[in-house]
Order: sequence, then C-alpha cells, then structure tokens
Amino acid sequence: MNNRVESLASIKRFLTNSKEDLVLITDSDVVCNIDYSDVVSSHIGKNADVTLVCRFGPLPRKLVEPLVLTTDPDGRVIDLLIDPRTDGECCYGIGMILLRRELLIRLVDDCVSRNLYNFKRDLLQRNLSSLRMYSYEFSGYARIISSPVSYFAANMELMQPNVRAQLFNPNRPVYTKVRDDMPARYGLGSEVSNSLVADGCVIDGEVRNSVLFRGVRVGKGAVVENCVVLQDGQIRPGCKMKYVITDKDVLIQSDRSLLGFESYPIFISKGSVV
Repeated sequence: MNNRVESLASIKRFLTNSKEDLVLITDSDVVCNIDYSDVVSSHIGKNADVTLVCRFGPLPRKLVEPLVLTTDPDGRVIDLLIDPRTDGECCYGIGMILLRRELLIRLVDDCVSRNLYNFKRDLLQRNLSSLRMYSYEFSGYARIISSPVSYFAANMELMQPNVRAQLFNPNRPVYTKVRDDMPARYGLGSEVSNSLVADGCVIDGEVRNSVLFRGVRVGKGAVVENCVVLQDGQIRPGCKMKYVITDKDVLIQSDRSLLGFESYPIFISKGSVV
C-alpha cells in the first residue's frame, strides 16, 4: 500500500463488520506511554468528530509532512497546516487520531471516490470546516523517531530517571517478545556506569552512558561510550567506540576505533563486520 487512505480502504470490510464505535489511528514512530482512556474521555466530552493528539513545543526536525494546529481556547482546531515554515514553539500532531468508525468509513470512501489519497491533506485538512476537530495535548514524555539522530537521542534520554519513570509506568507496563536469558555478567575489571544493560550481556570492558540490548558482548579492554548496541552485538577486545549505533548481530573486530558525534552518530547496519 502506498499511503494510509489506500490502506484504510483495503480493510473496509473489517471496519464495516466491527462493532466498536471509535477507531484510534496511530503512527509507529512515536515513543511514549499514553493513557488513551483520557483521550477518549476528552473526545466524548467535547462531542468531537475527530481528536488529534498533539504536543506544544519546538517542531522536531525531519518530520514528514508534520501537522501544525491552531486552536481556540476550548481546544477546537481552527486551522491545520501541513509542513509549514515555523520558528519557535507550536502545537503539532504526534500521529494519533481518534474518530468514529462510521465517520472514518465515510471519509475514506469520499477520498477514494474523488481519487484523493493524501490522508493529511485530503481527509483531514480538506474537511476541517465541516468537522468538529479538537486537539488533545499530551504533556508527558514523547519522542518522534524521524532520523538516526532522533533515534540516538531517544536512547540517550533513557539515561534520565524521569524519562524512564514516564515510559515504564508500572500502571501501564510495556510488553515485549520474551527471550529468557541469563542475567548480565560482569567480568573482573569491568566498569559500567549510567547505562542500560539487558539480560544475556557479557561485559569484560568499560561501558558508559550506553544502551546494550540482549546478548551483547563487550571484550576486555574495550571502551563503549555513548553508544546503542542492538541485540547480539559483539565488541571484541581493545575496541574504542563513541557515539555509535550498531544494528543486530554486528561484529566489531579487535582494536577498532569508531568515533561519531552527538549530532552525527555512526550507524553500522545489521550483520556487518567491521
């Protein structure tokens, strides 16, 4: 499928046969822990046709067609801009939209019948004047992953206790695929500070301010600082790494030196040998 309107049109039978009154559409590139029941309560309380979850602040860089909202004091959207030039802070959507199922079907059918397939421009912006469109401001931690730099920044922010507390709220636990492994093992002489280390890791070197996924091995004498090392990565002895992202199953041979920068981290693709 090329876009969201096409995707929604392809599941029209599923939408038609569903019994739920409301549909929540979300992007897959947003990191947050949000209670959607609050969004639903706001939607119902304001008798909204469409509710857009948004944030107020500087517009993140490199977003694809970001939505910028202008609202009245009650939160009703009175103007909706797509990818505008803006400086400073603004109210922007974070890719979560709540609306009635029957309304969604009608809007998608209307777009398809007119050969209009841009979800933001043709389904939302074009119908702004005819719909009761409201914003719901989410004030908790949220990060839109739009580039390797923003992915790296989101991982580094996990070092902050307040960010971890918001993302890993025990009242709204985050579930993942289970892969039981031994606890992380720290060898004699290893040093680890301000880092997140998953189970199955074996650390014989130094790890600082980094995120290590399951099964990562850091050899003796290796130094890993400000890095994100994904599952089953191997950092051989004597390596020096700083501001590096490695995908799954990456092998860094002994005595290699890799140095990126906070605004330009090095990325090593899946299964690579360096």
